[in-house]
Amino acid sequence: MKYFLIIGLISLTFFSCEKDSPSSKFSPFYKVTINGETKNVFACGTSAYVSEYLKDTAMFIGIQCGGQWAGFYLKGKISDGTYKLDNINQAFYGSNTLGNYKTNAGNKGTLSITSGKINNTIILKGVFEFQGIDTTTRNVLTIAKGSFLMEKVQY
Repeated sequence: MKYFLIIGLISLTFFSCEKDSPSSKFSPFYKVTINGETKNVFACGTSAYVSEYLKDTAMFIGIQCGGQWAGFYLKGKISDGTYKLDNINQAFYGSNTLGNYKTNAGNKGTLSITSGKINNTIILKGVFEFQGIDTTTRNVLTIAKGSFLMEKVQY
């Protein structure tokens, strides 16, 4: 019995050790909550989990996979902080079943960005919420509790 206890403790110690702590792993994501349901927007094909910085002129995130697409576009020099989403700084979400929704002058939101580093990867994380309009159907959709973690790429 004593030996089983010692082997059990050694096994727990061995199998519970991680080489990297959870906070040091880069696991990108882009999530939105629509009508109380969280949806993951995955990147596939030519899409990637990256935030593209175009020198001091703009920032763009756009991902698409499995009939869903999402992202945002901010104009001007971008740094950590909170931005208004509208017809100038736009956010969008779409799916094959719901349609294509984006912010405009009347349908707005906010986006907060924080940059950092995980291992040697420069990352960008943030939270957002907005109301988007489908310009074809004129339907409005509320995107709530959006969040993302992306790699930052400077061009």
